[in-house]
Amino acid sequence: MAWTAPSETDLLATLSAREADLYRQSRGGGPDPVPALLARAAGLCRAHVRAGGKCALGPDGTVPASLMGAACDLAAFDLCKRFPGGVPDDRRAARDAALDTLRAVAEGRLVPEPPDGAEGSAPTGVLVIRKPRRLGEAMETGL
Repeated sequence: MAWTAPSETDLLATLSAREADLYRQSRGGGPDPVPALLARAAGLCRAHVRAGGKCALGPDGTVPASLMGAACDLAAFDLCKRFPGGVPDDRRAARDAALDTLRAVAEGRLVPEPPDGAEGSAPTGVLVIRKPRRLGEAMETGL
């Protein structure tokens, strides 16, 4: 599965019909907050993948398909904070479930799929290469 950047289309698939209507109505004035909210959610997902250390990261701004729902639930929660009436309980529960999923990734209990063309896991250590020292006649002088 590919790593992709969360989009407004992904977010709209996560929102309820009521939330989507509120979002569309709120877009009339200032700048659209959705790109920033999606970027922040993607960054949080990537930080948890990095913390887990068991999966290589995809290109900047992307998340694995298996964490796209979590990223969109986080962004949807932040978006709903802007609406009148506060955040609905079901949206709060979805955010909490997304954070639980990300904690499992960070703890290594859940390993997302690697990005296309990457190995199955991220490097977890440092490779040390030592050249053998050969002792010859020139080096033995004076011993």
